[in-house]
Amino acid sequence: MGIFRTVKAELLKDFRQSFFSNYMIIINIILPLGLGLTYYFIYLPFPHEIVHVQGFDLSLVNFTLSGQMIYLLFINMLSIGGYFNRERFQGTLETIFLTPCNRVALLLGGSVAGLLNYCWFLLGVGCVFFILHIEVHITSLPAVFLSVGLIVLSTIIIGMLFQAFFIASRRGNILSNFLQEPVIFVSGIVFPLQYAPRFIRLAACAVPLTYSVLSLRASVFAGATVHELSHIFLLLFFVSVGYLLLTWYFIRLIDIKLRKEGTIQLF
Repeated sequence: MGIFRTVKAELLKDFRQSFFSNYMIIINIILPLGLGLTYYFIYLPFPHEIVHVQGFDLSLVNFTLSGQMIYLLFINMLSIGGYFNRERFQGTLETIFLTPCNRVALLLGGSVAGLLNYCWFLLGVGCVFFILHIEVHITSLPAVFLSVGLIVLSTIIIGMLFQAFFIASRRGNILSNFLQEPVIFVSGIVFPLQYAPRFIRLAACAVPLTYSVLSLRASVFAGATVHELSHIFLLLFFVSVGYLLLTWYFIRLIDIKLRKEGTIQLF
């Protein structure tokens, strides 16, 4: 029950910080719609172009918009990591971690809040799908549900990892800004990875977005089944577990800085 109350408190705090300014309304609703429309019209002159993605065929428009959906999810998790930077600026970060609240629950609340914020991004991109009559090709609902479930799980873990890193290190903003373009490049969001050099494909194996975007594209737009995607699901699960262990390491690092060094509040 204490963990639930902690998660709920973090949700309410992040909601108040995210939806009570015109700036955040633009970021959360208007910007995703504009980005989706931009991507659509970039590739609109190529309506019959087919993209081959590791054994699955998709239209160029579906390939691009699905990549945009996953990329916006990743960017939202980066921004969630910065929430604790605000606590550091306000001088309340150390107070939060001196409370008896469960550390994992604090990070989990922030990640779930970021996931709920992402629903506004989906609303913007969803309007593009509805208005412009983007077609989906689903033959296996279990494949879609399993794909979405694993994407949500990996997203929550990534959000927790970024939050933990922002707390443990004062270089979180630098890392989050640095990661945006490389992650786009190696995860197959904007081009099929089978055409990339070998070192890029090797780097992509360590990025959860690689498996997330592939499973979404295949299950929603290419009619893939659970059997066809089973190896992708397993890889996404094990990579997510690896990131969860890394999150646990940063949580331990936070406790060391808090209890032994007393430097968690410092810049």
